[in-house]
Amino acid sequence: MKPKARGSLKKTTKARTRRTDGKKKATKVKARAKRKAPKRVLAKAKVKVAKSTVKTKVRVAAQVSAKPTAKARASVPSKAKAAPRSPSAAAAVEAAFTARIGAARPFGWGVRQTWAEGGEDPLEKVRAYLCTDEAPHWHYVTSGLADPGKVDAVPGATSSGLGYELTFRLARAADETEAPVWPVHALQELGWGILKARMKLGTGHYIRRRTVITGGNPPTVLKGYYLIADPQLPDIRSRTGSISFFELIGITEDELLQCEAGEPDALQAELLARSPLGITDIARTTETSELDHHLRLGALQRAFCQQCCAIAPKGVGQLTVSATLKEGQLDCVVNAPIPFVLGARAEAALRRIFLVQAAAGQPVEQLRAEIALPPDGAGSVVFEFVYPQGD
Repeated sequence: MKPKARGSLKKTTKARTRRTDGKKKATKVKARAKRKAPKRVLAKAKVKVAKSTVKTKVRVAAQVSAKPTAKARASVPSKAKAAPRSPSAAAAVEAAFTARIGAARPFGWGVRQTWAEGGEDPLEKVRAYLCTDEAPHWHYVTSGLADPGKVDAVPGATSSGLGYELTFRLARAADETEAPVWPVHALQELGWGILKARMKLGTGHYIRRRTVITGGNPPTVLKGYYLIADPQLPDIRSRTGSISFFELIGITEDELLQCEAGEPDALQAELLARSPLGITDIARTTETSELDHHLRLGALQRAFCQQCCAIAPKGVGQLTVSATLKEGQLDCVVNAPIPFVLGARAEAALRRIFLVQAAAGQPVEQLRAEIALPPDGAGSVVFEFVYPQGD
């Protein structure tokens, strides 16, 4: 993910201009001329939108049934034509943010050059305010990913742009009077990678970062995000389609491995039990105990077996897997009648088995797994751990 220059962010300001008395009449005449021009442009835009929607497969039936009303539409009084249009994506997001914060003091950051002007920052604005629900925290909301001008149009799509904006809730320190800026940079960098890859994110997805989410300042062990629907920002409609708000919750390396091992639902339950609003505390570490060590290990073994059942070629009923983990690198060899390699989720489950054992004070050098895959799909697995020799 390409880091963005922090110098590109700026606080948004408004400029005011003043006319002299000598030019007051001339400027009024120009203003009248400019008022008429947008009406003609808007009329042309409506025609283009109507023509383009006929091409979409999803809306063909609606467009065909609407054609007989074309004559009736011409007889509609002029007042009906002046009905307010739906807001643009950016305006809809701003309205949702404004309605949510109430009387709270808003903070806002913009960019020196917008995407349409050739800028590289995908988020034109990031806003934040102090929310006191559940616990005092800063609630950040992005604006820019739902811009339809940044992605290729998909026939029949009902969402605007990527269809979502990101939110983030950061626990507020006792001495903070202004929203920290580091989440703005983190969201901008994340948005750049999302837009470049055209990621269609949703609730239950997770994102791994190459470094910790703060970039190291302030320090934290959180290395990724888990996504949920923002509990306080429901989906909205704009002129270009629907927009959802997905909230990022900071998670640790151990929790990322839990997702990669096929247990994201269990992690979501843990995260929301800790904070129903999904507030991220960068001082948090993974909570583990002796009691749940064997439960976690058992769950990982089952997840590993399920992944092997899913990817094993037809006709394979028995296989063995030998694996070693050295300096973070996992090497594994599969022995089966029909050669095949493990999938990413199966390897993630193996890696997590090593780390879970190490966290319990039992570092493993190697492991060997014997897996039985009966025709009914109810596989079983037996692990043999090789522990390092003592001095």
